[in-house]
Amino acid sequence: FGLLQMIIWFFYNGAFVLPICGFIVGFATNWVALKVIFLPTEPIKLWGGYEILGLFLKRQEEVSETFARVNCVEIMNTK
Repeated sequence: FGLLQMIIWFFYNGAFVLPICGFIVGFATNWVALKVIFLPTEPIKLWGGYEILGLFLKRQEEVSETFARVNCVEIMNTK
C-alpha cells in the first residue's frame, strides 16, 4: 500500500492524502486483526487433522484465568 500512497503523493501533493491513506491502512489493519482474533467461532476441520479456530477462543481458558488474577490480586488487592 505504501507504493500506491507514494504514487498518489507524487501526482497530487494534497494535504489530505497522507491522513486518508493512514486512515485506510489503520482501518484495514484493525479489521484483519479482529477477524484473526475472533473468527471462526466454531472449529473448522481441515485435511490432515488440522483445525482452525479464532485465536481468542483457542486460548479462552488461559485468558480468563489471567484476567481473574489481575482483577483480584493487582486491582482489588485481595489474595
